[in-house]
Amino acid sequence: VKNSRNDCRPVVRISSDEAATWSAPVKCIPDGERDYYVLNNARAVQLSCGRVVLPVCRHSWIASANGGKGSWDGKGVIRTLVSDDNCATWRFGKHSFKTMSPCGNNRVTTREPGVIELKDGRIMMWIRTMENMQYVSYSSDRCETWTKAVAWNLLSPDSPATVKRLSNGDMVAIWNDHGAHPEYKDPAFVAKRYLRSLCWSNGQRTPLTIAVSKDEGRTWIHRRDLEGNPEGWLCYIACLEVDGALLLGYCAEDNLSYSRVTRVPLSWLYGPPREDDLVGFFRD
Repeated sequence: VKNSRNDCRPVVRISSDEAATWSAPVKCIPDGERDYYVLNNARAVQLSCGRVVLPVCRHSWIASANGGKGSWDGKGVIRTLVSDDNCATWRFGKHSFKTMSPCGNNRVTTREPGVIELKDGRIMMWIRTMENMQYVSYSSDRCETWTKAVAWNLLSPDSPATVKRLSNGDMVAIWNDHGAHPEYKDPAFVAKRYLRSLCWSNGQRTPLTIAVSKDEGRTWIHRRDLEGNPEGWLCYIACLEVDGALLLGYCAEDNLSYSRVTRVPLSWLYGPPREDDLVGFFRD
């Protein structure tokens, strides 16, 4: 529920009749902790132990020393909300953190975290950043505390990624892969070709790429571009595995104005690559 720039907090409703009716809303964050918390779509996760986790990023107004309006801290503080009673009550995990650059001197802008349970019992968190890549952190105590966030192997613009576990045990990632397209990091290239509002200084939210990991996110294979429109705005992916395929719901084209649902057969994802599988990035 977004009430203002100072009050954006997740709430939970539960349905026991397949969404015909819903319980009263439960505030996940009490009034005393109100601030601007970002929780992406499709980010609520239930761990194997039953704990429900909401990964959020907190943004705040920093009070002015002279009583003025103050300033907006958009760099973000990462926190997790946990519930051990099926979403009836909530509390914060023990650890919140700001993300720093490798040299430790500069703060990294972080947004829109997500979490996934690994096979060894740890929880992995991936985080959107403005560093041309996703960052990653790990928890060994069910999202109470976290390791220092460091650069991950998913290169991307300032755009969220989605990571899910498939029924066969593999992980799948869907994101805007800039690893093979360094020209999208070149402000001169972006300014020359695309003079629309969807051009951010650190790159386009395109292509929309999917890949598989068999080693818990250390490496990625079966990499495919699902969409490659250079003027695309492809992001905020929700992913559901149904009947041998992935259903992807996401924003598509013209900033956040349109939505799209795409069905991706797993047989295509795991099959041998073909030239016509890959979207032609520079075809007119």
